[in-house]
Amino acid sequence: ASKSMILLVEDPEAEACHPVAQRIADAANTLFPLQGEALYTCDDILSIFRGSDEPGDQIGLGRIWHAIQLAETIPDLTWEEILDWHLDQGGWGVLVQLHQMARAAGDMDLAQLMERVRTGETSMQQVREAYRLATRNGASFDEVLDDLAAGVDPGDLRQAYRSSVELGLSVDDILGYGAAGITPQEIKHAQQLGEDSGQDWAFLLQQHAEGESWGQLK
Repeated sequence: ASKSMILLVEDPEAEACHPVAQRIADAANTLFPLQGEALYTCDDILSIFRGSDEPGDQIGLGRIWHAIQLAETIPDLTWEEILDWHLDQGGWGVLVQLHQMARAAGDMDLAQLMERVRTGETSMQQVREAYRLATRNGASFDEVLDDLAAGVDPGDLRQAYRSSVELGLSVDDILGYGAAGITPQEIKHAQQLGEDSGQDWAFLLQQHAEGESWGQLK
């Protein structure tokens, strides 16, 4: 049997590096290769810390350390991806929320969800609303999110999910009727009238939408 190992050889005569940066480098290297993109020396960490050397542009060793620690609870990302998210978007808490919602929903990859928020395709408010709607109605998280991102009013979508069970229609059908100005109450009335008269309720609904009163139709 054989096993390959990566050895990091340091110069014993080199000047001692910053002890905190060395500790961070050691911790980062324990994540390689699953949650780390490369092996790091102490100088590498200091280089990340310094950033562009512009005043006020330093990342800070604390933020690098926090990204490494957070990788332990978010196994889908490398610590570098976590740090990049923080530097681009700000807010560790938002990333934790995205991770929890993606994991609980089960039908959307965390990286995909992050990219949608990063590019502005989806807002965090829409993500939270989609998660609530999906979990309460047993719906697909990504489908609800697509509807909200497409501009569907959250209130209309909530009503559509409530009405879909009662009316025996898909959410898309109810939203389609809603776009034509037809309410769930009118759909229900047409279904009842169709049942009583033995007529196609969808035809009766169409006639009502074109101006016929329920009394005339009856």
